[in-house]
Amino acid sequence: MAQTVWINHVSPLWPKVDEGVEEAVRAVLQAHLAEDPRLAYAEVGVRLADDAQVAAYNRQYRHRDAPTNVLSFAMTDDDHGGQERDMDDWSCFDLNEIGRDLGEDDPELGEAPELDEAGSEPGHDPEADESPLMLGDLIMAYETIAAEAHDQGKSFDDHLTHLVVHGTLHLLGYDHELSPAEMARQEAREIDILTQLGVADPYV
Repeated sequence: MAQTVWINHVSPLWPKVDEGVEEAVRAVLQAHLAEDPRLAYAEVGVRLADDAQVAAYNRQYRHRDAPTNVLSFAMTDDDHGGQERDMDDWSCFDLNEIGRDLGEDDPELGEAPELDEAGSEPGHDPEADESPLMLGDLIMAYETIAAEAHDQGKSFDDHLTHLVVHGTLHLLGYDHELSPAEMARQEAREIDILTQLGVADPYV
């Protein structure tokens, strides 16, 4: 099993951008692979929508009655939390909430295995796990992105790549709204990844 990027054209306005979108998502995941080997099996959904569709999500989940360029909705409930966690049709599960705690005996299952300090069985290699890690969805608004690219004198593809990188970082827990330091951290990571993708610094 490997990384999977699901791209869904929910608006007919979008040109064929699938290859570039997938490349941008994968670049973010690869940049963080050393920090979390589970990202080798990450899954991300990208919905290519329009302003009206994104405005509806923005109104419902962020109480802002206007479209925006990209929304990030995280499906995980661990150290890869994103900005939005409450979509009604998605669930966040914690092993300790839906089953017995690791390390506790269960009369139906027998004696629990001994665990190391990381909570794993001795000799367990976390990099060998191949269960998919569902990170979440990005929802992109075509008209807003196209207008921003025009106003900023950027190509549509470069601006879209930046926003995909930006949104995917939110799925990994980055949040530029927390503090100036966090904003600087996220922007620096964006610039580094965009450089690898051949896109110029979007903040100059």
